Amino acid sequence: MSKITPKIIRVNSERLLLDADNPRLPEGISKDREKIWAHMKRAYDLDELALSMSENGYFEAEPLVVIPEKISFKDGEIEKYIKYSEDNQSKFIVVEGNRRLATIQGLLDRELNYPISNDIKKQFKDLPVLFYPNRKSVLAFLGVHHLAGVRKWNVYERARYIVKLKKEGWSILDIQRKVGDKKKLCKKGLCLLSAY
Repeated sequence: MSKITPKIIRVNSERLLLDADNPRLPEGISKDREKIWAHMKRAYDLDELALSMSENGYFEAEPLVVIPEKISFKDGEIEKYIKYSEDNQSKFIVVEGNRRLATIQGLLDRELNYPISNDIKKQFKDLPVLFYPNRKSVLAFLGVHHLAGVRKWNVYERARYIVKLKKEGWSILDIQRKVGDKKKLCKKGLCLLSAY
């Protein structure tokens, strides 16, 4: 069975969706993407990023990380995966880069009132994304970035993500191995959340 390797593609920002399952979102927040955007504007200082993006555009070296909306590809379904990636109607959920996407959405057609040039508008309509076949396949990437690595989520956000993985059947040991968690932060985070 052929394994699907994530690939970088270009996608119009209108086909990108904020992740309603983002661990940074508070529990109980509506799955409505407009409400998610409003929460992100309030909670994550999109104005700071908007100022930078209105001047500099999007940094190509940091593709958004996406999965397909409403479908999941398994190993061996490479042709379906490629067909989906090439279909101009396909939509993608952004699992890494929601703050950047929310900022772009705000600059293009919402409340972030910063002047942007036509060149930057054009750039926002054709963004680089790293396309994974399903949510499970992106686990290692998110784990390395947010649980054990460079852009750590706060303790509560990490714990919520770990609990979600546990509910999906992952053992703590499997999660720790997958994300390279030598300090056993996954286990500590799970214990912290269960204390609430």
